[in-house]
Amino acid sequence: MKKHPLRLPAIAAASLVAVLLAGCTGGDRPGGLAGTSWQAVRLADGTQPEDPTRLTLAFGSDGRVAVRADCNRGSGTWQSPAGQRLTFGPIATTKMGCPPGSLGDQFLADLGRAGAYSLASGQLEIATGNGMEPLVLRPAVP
Repeated sequence: MKKHPLRLPAIAAASLVAVLLAGCTGGDRPGGLAGTSWQAVRLADGTQPEDPTRLTLAFGSDGRVAVRADCNRGSGTWQSPAGQRLTFGPIATTKMGCPPGSLGDQFLADLGRAGAYSLASGQLEIATGNGMEPLVLRPAVP
């Protein structure tokens, strides 16, 4: 049996290149939102939820987003195709009757107006357009 001393380093190098290239596919950029979870602390109209754990987002690395909008839960898609642009596809939610004063519908409406995001001081700010304040979220507590 003939030995090939360069075969193992060549295989290792090819594997490393494949892993690096795999990380470059998909819409999110390095250091972006994929794999992060957040809870709302201020809606676009300035309202501050009493319980931020009832308005949450979890960005999957597969382009899916899981949402809690008060007593309803849902999922949809998200993408960040360039720079700090952010858009959500349709978000399908349960249709539970939340109590009066619920902010769930307003939270979903803010997400529907998303156009860009920024990460600053440990918070996620999602620009919602029309001169409104950004939707502000903090990292979700596990």
